[in-house]
Amino acid sequence: MSSFINSTLLINEILNFVIDENEIFWIGGPDVIIRFDGESIKSYNLESSGIIQNRVESIAEDSFSNKWMTSLNSLVKFDGKNWELFDQTNLDLLNLSFDRIYDDSSQILWKGAGIIILYYKNNEQWIVSEIANKHKGTFIKEDSQGNIWLAGSHGIRKYDGKNWTTYDTSNTLLPTNNILKLALDKEDNLWVSAGIIIQFIDGFWVPVRGGELFKFVGVDCESKYICQSVSSFISAIEIDTAEQVWIGIINSAAVGIDYGDGLKKYKNGNWYSYDINNSALPSNSVAELCLDKNENLWIGTYGGGIAEFDCNDKWTIYNTLNSALPLNDVETIAIDQNDNKWFGVLFGGLTVFREG
Repeated sequence: MSSFINSTLLINEILNFVIDENEIFWIGGPDVIIRFDGESIKSYNLESSGIIQNRVESIAEDSFSNKWMTSLNSLVKFDGKNWELFDQTNLDLLNLSFDRIYDDSSQILWKGAGIIILYYKNNEQWIVSEIANKHKGTFIKEDSQGNIWLAGSHGIRKYDGKNWTTYDTSNTLLPTNNILKLALDKEDNLWVSAGIIIQFIDGFWVPVRGGELFKFVGVDCESKYICQSVSSFISAIEIDTAEQVWIGIINSAAVGIDYGDGLKKYKNGNWYSYDINNSALPSNSVAELCLDKNENLWIGTYGGGIAEFDCNDKWTIYNTLNSALPLNDVETIAIDQNDNKWFGVLFGGLTVFREG
């Protein structure tokens, strides 16, 4: 397709655009982001931004409105104008922005303004977590006492600023050391998503027990939910101000509209289910959950795009047919201090939605 003949816009295929507080247009096209200030045009190639294969795995915002994104084995910072890629070649730059609080042979941990960055040396993997919203399930959490909790393949680890403590199958009721997500409620109780239990049977590794949700009260571990399918696990946790616990469930064998166990809500000791058969949820494969400032729940799915479930039990669906989403597979959701919604789309890059 040829480019515009009456401007220097460079592309005719516009996937999405937003206008920021300075009335600058940000235009998204295939593999490119364009900045237009009313007079001049500047383009940013997604490859040069560091977003590898158009896949954004996690998003967080610091107190300076910088957006931090992980993409496969890289960490990308976007300050509204410039993209900056962090890897082994510029680790010193990280120390200028963050206070390093832990460093050993396998991992480096930084704590910044509202976010924590974890870098695994062995496989060069970056994980960024927003700790300002402590109710949202992520790999890393900080409680009201300043303790940092870390989920991983070796159970749960707590860092008090000096020492690490490990909670695993040897000293808790956890059935597996494969911990996927953590969330904290108002009382600093830790809600934990444990992975699928797999056993070696007749020469094959097979799942024998589905993912499980636990609640930690102090160090006591209490099971709250076990996935119905042995191939399913809890992919997302959110806790609202009414102390309702929301979880999203995915099937590890297959993802899509018909797979997974949808959305669950835990309230006053009871569980409530939402799926494609009894609600407007567009897909049973729920990959991500995020609450906005009005307590509306934003749900990222595989195959169904995004669902917004508000306080009045009203559903609003956003997909490739009625929004700027390039694909209907939404893996990551973050909401910034201006209530803008940032969506990481599987192989579709990053999409921003400013309501209104």
